[in-house]
Amino acid sequence: MRISTRSYYGLRALVHLAKERRICPTSKIAKEENLPYDYLQKIFQRLKKAGLIKSVKGVEGGYLLSRPAKRISAGQIFEILEGRMASAPCLGFGQLSCSRARGCSSRDLWQKLETTINQALGSITLADLAANKKV
Repeated sequence: MRISTRSYYGLRALVHLAKERRICPTSKIAKEENLPYDYLQKIFQRLKKAGLIKSVKGVEGGYLLSRPAKRISAGQIFEILEGRMASAPCLGFGQLSCSRARGCSSRDLWQKLETTINQALGSITLADLAANKKV
């Protein structure tokens, strides 16, 4: 399983918004987090469409979280930015993309790994990350 720069950058930008707790221009986030501005704009479009952030237009415009940081999990962020993550092709969300999936001896391992990762990501909130809580 690979995590793309879209998720790394998106998570950093959302933690920034959680710490700011107010409208923040994309240019400020990009500069302070050392992120590519154009790429961050695309990431924010995806996060806005999913309802995690909202935009405010105008001179004092920018982005802010659409709900409290304690109600946004790392799992939600990764699912929006990466899609549903499967640790193996046989766990392909309702479809078996591996012909050996039903009799595979290691399928239980992949299922356990996926469950553990999803539980961990679901238990860590944006508020936890913004407060530098040990996770």
